[in-house]
Amino acid sequence: MWLTLDIGNSAVKAALFDGDRLADDATWPSDGHVADDVTRWIDHRPVARVGLCSVVPTVTARILAMLNAESTLVVNSKHQLPFEIAYNQPAGLGSDRIAAAVCAWTLYGGRAPVIVIDAGTTATIDVIMASGYQGGAIAPGPALFMESLNAGTASLPRIPLKMPRDMYGQSTVSALQHGIMHGFIDLVAGAVK
Repeated sequence: MWLTLDIGNSAVKAALFDGDRLADDATWPSDGHVADDVTRWIDHRPVARVGLCSVVPTVTARILAMLNAESTLVVNSKHQLPFEIAYNQPAGLGSDRIAAAVCAWTLYGGRAPVIVIDAGTTATIDVIMASGYQGGAIAPGPALFMESLNAGTASLPRIPLKMPRDMYGQSTVSALQHGIMHGFIDLVAGAVK
């Protein structure tokens, strides 16, 4: 079986493939127990290969130490990619951004310019042209906006991150939802523009 892992700041997403068929998938919080969670989840399954994309080196190290696979590929800028990287510090380019760029390149065959937007703990916006990876932008995701408002003020609460139903904020929760969600959408739209 082929195990793929996407280790992000907030969550670890895993998928097991039997050939081209998705056999199973799971998601856990990126916390101190996630390596144990992954190990229990794959227990007694014959994992021959692992593909790993991570932005959390400490979690990566713990998971790699627990895996017993014949081959493991950890995505980074040192691999041979299907395009050139026009980035001043390729080693600093996150594996999440590299994986997203390779996916976009593969889906569109390098035929057209592509903008890839990944909204998680952070929002990454990456530009891939026919000549290769060009660069992009990194900004806080909605959860970081909410956390900074909560931590930086005396009275603003943590709220559910969802689009508000009203036309404009008619309560503190709704006003925060408008500011965070619409502000995030405008941030992404402005970066793309």
